[in-house]
Amino acid sequence: MAAPGLRVVRALVSRRLPGRTPLPVSAESPEPQRAHAGSAGLRPVTAVGLSTTTEAHWRSRNRRRPAPRVGAPSLLLHISSTTLLARPPRVLYRQHWCTNRRDRVGERDPAPVTSSVAYEQILFEQRGRVGVITFNRPDKLNPWSRVMAHEVCDAIQRCNEDAGVGAIVLTGAGRGYCSGAEIRAASTPAAVGAGLRPARPDSGDDAEPEGQRLQREVQEGFGPDNDPIPIFFRKSKPIVCAINGVAVGIGLTHALVADARIASDRARLGAVFVRVGFTPELASTHYLAQIAGLQNALELMLTGRIIDADEAFQRGLVNKVVPHEALLEEAIAFAAQIAANPTWQVLQTKRMIWEFESEQDTRAILAAEGPIFAEAARSPSRDEAIQAFRQKREPHFHR
Repeated sequence: MAAPGLRVVRALVSRRLPGRTPLPVSAESPEPQRAHAGSAGLRPVTAVGLSTTTEAHWRSRNRRRPAPRVGAPSLLLHISSTTLLARPPRVLYRQHWCTNRRDRVGERDPAPVTSSVAYEQILFEQRGRVGVITFNRPDKLNPWSRVMAHEVCDAIQRCNEDAGVGAIVLTGAGRGYCSGAEIRAASTPAAVGAGLRPARPDSGDDAEPEGQRLQREVQEGFGPDNDPIPIFFRKSKPIVCAINGVAVGIGLTHALVADARIASDRARLGAVFVRVGFTPELASTHYLAQIAGLQNALELMLTGRIIDADEAFQRGLVNKVVPHEALLEEAIAFAAQIAANPTWQVLQTKRMIWEFESEQDTRAILAAEGPIFAEAARSPSRDEAIQAFRQKREPHFHR
């Protein structure tokens, strides 16, 4: 006959909690799996389950009883030779940008993983709670293309939907960060003279002016709300740009709508639009003046001059400059500090800063901050922070 303690645990395991449906268990693994909601073909998310050692111990002691499912009892069991210990599972939530609603999306460890998605022009990996996106066209200093834009925004959206990611780092492969928009050459001399390029296969047109194509592409929408890049980046989880080399044109302007920029001592930055016959895009006439000041924005955009990392730091374009060899690790460590904080509070703080940076009505700002502050005060993260303070330890917001 089993010990009384073991009988109690068995009873808990066999009982199904009301309103809770067990997650499916694959034939190959005892761990439940569930795909990210709302995205077809995404990599599966593995739930917290019994470890291999725990399952083997359970089966050796209970040959006629199957190992318990996590979904039914909502318990994580740790079995040793002398004790049985039960504790609640780690439950993570999808964080919504402009609402206070938090939906349960599954139980899983935020262990580092590598994306199973095969991209053409970027690389994606996860380091702890930081998603790292690398522009991967090093032979051309990573020019920005329509394909790259879609892949970058797809990877960012996956991070936004993954509760195991709290911040994102963008960087470039090779010597360059991003050398600006890819300018495609037309295939015939007549088209070159007319300023035209070959038509897109799906456009139905014989030819499309280069400027019209570029305008359409920089204004293209991304994400669930079909937002242009500046708004999509603002709604995203915090983005840190690790600028490892040349960053000009859209290579600079997309970084202006990120939340932080860390530059290698080899980085070179420039708003070179007027020098190549274009004008600024991605709302950079607003963001550059906001970040670096009106005088700096006027000088850099009217001259199209390329500046080095130290001057970029002096003018306020980047948060800091670090040795080239240490850039990526510095950027990931910076992003990890953000990601360690409670995600909902981070997203709401980011949203309010971006929304209110030009607001002159203090009463309107106070009225908007009040309900968010009250919601945060009632959150489990606030309870964890208080408990950690009493116990003289660091808070653990993502267990």
